[in-house]
Amino acid sequence: MSTLYEDWAKKAIIDRFGYIRHIYTCLYTASINGTSCIDPLMFHFPDLDEVFNRTEHSFIVGDAIKVTPVLEKSSTYVESFFPVGNWTNLRDYEVVTANKSEWKNISTGYTVGPGLPIHLRPGYMIVH
Repeated sequence: MSTLYEDWAKKAIIDRFGYIRHIYTCLYTASINGTSCIDPLMFHFPDLDEVFNRTEHSFIVGDAIKVTPVLEKSSTYVESFFPVGNWTNLRDYEVVTANKSEWKNISTGYTVGPGLPIHLRPGYMIVH
């Protein structure tokens, strides 16, 4: 019989392996071209003033996956900045639509175990 924390650890490992091809491809490309793999939003959206205000609230992995860290213990919602577009939640495939660049409250998934809110950038695709 596994404990709650063991279940969470298993889920985290499975998530990691689901994105490992994307992350390793990004790291390989970065090592060859001298670029970066994990970037703040300001690298991808330098024309939006809002991405310079609270840079700790989101970052992009491999140009395609926007990660929103949960910075408060036991939070069920977190505020995240979304540039214009349809961002797809990679946990439940719900689409977050930003008609203008704006801050939105999104679920952290804390009730079903820890996990970072991750969204696929509009116009991008990853192999999962």
